[in-house]
Amino acid sequence: MTTDIDVLRYLKLFAAKTKSGTIDYRTFAAQLQRQAIGADRSVPLFRDLAANPDVVLLPRLKKLETERKVFLNVVGNAVDSIIVPEYYIDLIAGEYRKMEENPDLPFPDEDSLEITIPSSWMLHVPLEGIVAMMESTSAEVPFHKITFSEGLPGFVCPSGFTSGHLHELAVLKLRHYLRQGSNKDYIQKKLSFSFQNKENQLRDAFNSLMVRPFEVVKDLRENANDFSFPFWAYLTSQIRKDLDQKPEKTPEDVSILQAAALCDAYGNYYKGKAQRSVDREAAFKTLAQKFRESPFIFTLEEVTDFRDANHRPLLGKYSREDLEERLHRATTEAPNGKLPELLVLVTPDGKQRFVAKDRLLPLAVRYIGEARQSLRTSIVNEWRLVMLDLASVPPMEDEGAYKADLSSRLEKAFPVFSLLIKDRYLPLVYAELRTSKQVSVELARCFIHDELVPIDELLGLKRKQLYSDVRMMMPLWFSFPFLPFIARLLKAFLGPKPGKRAARKETADSTVSRKIALPLAQARKIEFANAAARIEKVYVPVGVAFEAHMAGLEQRWNTMLGVEAKKNLTEDVEALVRDYLRSMLRSMKPSEFTVERVKSLTSALADTPNLAQIRNRGALEDYLALYMIKLLKR
Repeated sequence: MTTDIDVLRYLKLFAAKTKSGTIDYRTFAAQLQRQAIGADRSVPLFRDLAANPDVVLLPRLKKLETERKVFLNVVGNAVDSIIVPEYYIDLIAGEYRKMEENPDLPFPDEDSLEITIPSSWMLHVPLEGIVAMMESTSAEVPFHKITFSEGLPGFVCPSGFTSGHLHELAVLKLRHYLRQGSNKDYIQKKLSFSFQNKENQLRDAFNSLMVRPFEVVKDLRENANDFSFPFWAYLTSQIRKDLDQKPEKTPEDVSILQAAALCDAYGNYYKGKAQRSVDREAAFKTLAQKFRESPFIFTLEEVTDFRDANHRPLLGKYSREDLEERLHRATTEAPNGKLPELLVLVTPDGKQRFVAKDRLLPLAVRYIGEARQSLRTSIVNEWRLVMLDLASVPPMEDEGAYKADLSSRLEKAFPVFSLLIKDRYLPLVYAELRTSKQVSVELARCFIHDELVPIDELLGLKRKQLYSDVRMMMPLWFSFPFLPFIARLLKAFLGPKPGKRAARKETADSTVSRKIALPLAQARKIEFANAAARIEKVYVPVGVAFEAHMAGLEQRWNTMLGVEAKKNLTEDVEALVRDYLRSMLRSMKPSEFTVERVKSLTSALADTPNLAQIRNRGALEDYLALYMIKLLKR
């Protein structure tokens, strides 16, 4: 039993019968009412339609209008007429099908078709806006009105045509123009002056246009031929120049001018798209290179802040979505039995860190050197204090306890290196790359049968050797075996109670730690000061005083007129530098404070919202660098 009526289907049939996309509502309703009267009146829908068609039709028409499938012309409070856009789409598409067979036909418009399209269904697209239509995937309106800024009339096309079909029709029109008379030979001769020494390419381009026009469009879209872009730019320019010389233009001349303008716009779009693709791929090559530069391991925030050789951000030449998709592929895709090109570590702080596979082994060598020096210093100092106290701890006596203590120390001081060992990345990468030149002799000793050696051997911190080194640091009387034994006995009988002994040990440990830490901190400051002095020579011209050069730079970037405002701005900038430098120095080594690192730091600072408004960026970055140097030299 029929439960509903397809109003849109009946509207299409009625429009085809009357050959009009505008349907009088009363006529349409009366026809459906007559059909319902002759139908089965026991069906409630037909009974209602026969009694009062408005009750059935109006709600359905309102729904179709909401869905943008029809347009209702309302006069007063009543529907006067119904416009069916699909009829106009078929009508206009039919005109374009005729144009494919006869390219001399003009582009259609509302006047030539004697139709009126509702404004809500028509989007006016300037010629330059075709680019936006190419990038858009939505079809909010069924028609586009292409307008020109050169005094040419506009025309109407279905919205789907602007994404490519319109370009093909424009090429067909230009081919039709070149086929007329001697136009091709004349235009080709004109273009030969612009393409000297490229006559063969020019001839092939014209032949392709005359014989295979759609392949020419495909070559432009896919950037298959570098010659295509200049060829089309000169061709459309010459055709327009020749036609512009005519005092009176025929409708066919106007259509050719429209086609030339369209081909020019599409050519510029595809050329820009090709250039963006080249820039994007170059940026990804730089991205891959950055992963292979020191310090070899990067967080996602650091990756998104990668810059090219001119300190311009790479993010922008590719989108963040492109970057995430590239990182996902690089960290998941790999040939059978091999690791991905990019490895991911999730550190205890919850951050992802990326390491290029072919840089993992050099990174491990660096970590081994740093960890060996740091852990050896801390262990030797602690064991020395224990020996001076005539005591002992399990790691000094037992291999198992020593290795467990060494692993714990490594995890606290070098969490990333510890994670590399636990996740077994190192033996896997070594097994894959051991035949390459990246595997040094120092690294080869860290593996036995493609497995890591024990941690004490990996770090070169054998327990017995450390114990021997500590004993050599002890006073002379420790070399006589019976003297330490007697000292321990005396300490047991005459020494302080356990509580006081622990307190004294804690105080002694604290005092020694301060004595050790103070020289280390002082040495670190001296190293940074020396590094700053070296960099100063790059930023300060010979014969110019440091403070005078800073003052000159300040005058160039700080253009505030008020004395107080000028002073406040400088103080705010310097405070920002102090805070930023303080946070950076916590993890930076003096050896990493180089000219390149300073430029990277100052560029990052200048990109912050607080400083991005300052116009003279070059003077600002130099001032920031000198202020960092000034702070570190104190």
